[in-house]
Amino acid sequence: MPFIEHVSDADLERLALERVVPALQDFGFCYLDGVLGEVAGGAVLQQVIDMHRAGVLQDGLLVGSVPGVHRSSIRGDKIAWVSGVERGCEAINFLLNMIDKMISVCASRLESKKIRERSKSSDLFWALSQGFRNQHTLQEGQE
Repeated sequence: MPFIEHVSDADLERLALERVVPALQDFGFCYLDGVLGEVAGGAVLQQVIDMHRAGVLQDGLLVGSVPGVHRSSIRGDKIAWVSGVERGCEAINFLLNMIDKMISVCASRLESKKIRERSKSSDLFWALSQGFRNQHTLQEGQE
């Protein structure tokens, strides 16, 4: 299924400069919600639902363990690491490309701070325990 929706580079640059860069400068991260709109957001949601039904999503992992504490009481989400090139991930690819474009704009505006990468931990985090909502965090690192 080809997925095409036009979002102008000017719109992404405006979003990056007005919301993302100030948040990164003030807090070191940025949370964006509702950026994709109905069509693209619905397509991403449907692809995640399809992944869930296909059993692709796995329990979120903890870095360490605590005796007597079950991981699902701490982290009850389901996750999958995708790059967007996998079959059935066209809308996710659109989303990741959009994030990468915004990162490029932000990287040139953060002066003393550098964005090192869009890490796996921030690519896509699907918290099924909270419903099918997507959260993206662009993380900033000190150089």
